[in-house]
Amino acid sequence: MDIGVNNRAYRAHRLAWLYMYGAWPSSGIDHVDRNPLNNAISNLREATPAQNMANVAATGHTFDTAHGKFRAQIKADGKNVYLGLFDTAEAASAAYREAAKRIRGKFAPY
Repeated sequence: MDIGVNNRAYRAHRLAWLYMYGAWPSSGIDHVDRNPLNNAISNLREATPAQNMANVAATGHTFDTAHGKFRAQIKADGKNVYLGLFDTAEAASAAYREAAKRIRGKFAPY
């Protein structure tokens, strides 16, 4: 959401940061709960573009028809990391969530 100030549009979350901390954020702003309309200061944190992109919901799996199983993978440092083949979508998703926590730390969406 944009807010106009002196004929200029500013992102609401950036204005909230300025109001609470007295300075513009040094980098981007991430919404912890991934809801861009929730600009509560407790829901905002500074983040690099890569950290911001890490905080996205994803299943982390696709069905591998050649093997009849679910393939789990995650992107890390711009490369796909293979996590394995699993009998169920739930097991593949669990492997993805664990990898996301390990790789993305507090920016993992789980």
